[in-house]
Amino acid sequence: MERIIFDILAEPVGDLYYDLLDYAVNECAIALLIIRKDTELYPPGTALMSQLERFLLSKEGACSWPGNMGTVT
Repeated sequence: MERIIFDILAEPVGDLYYDLLDYAVNECAIALLIIRKDTELYPPGTALMSQLERFLLSKEGACSWPGNMGTVT
């Protein structure tokens, strides 16, 4: 399987956001979701995480971003 990494430099909003999700669902076997340690999820975010939990392959803590050696801030 070919691995392609996308760096999204600006937050997609509106139709672009939904188009991105549609593309990902059809093209990607797995996805990586990063929640920063210093971030508190609001109730909708917590509810979403509960819904996604059944798809969870692994969960881990890290002190650097995946794919680079930079420190998570």
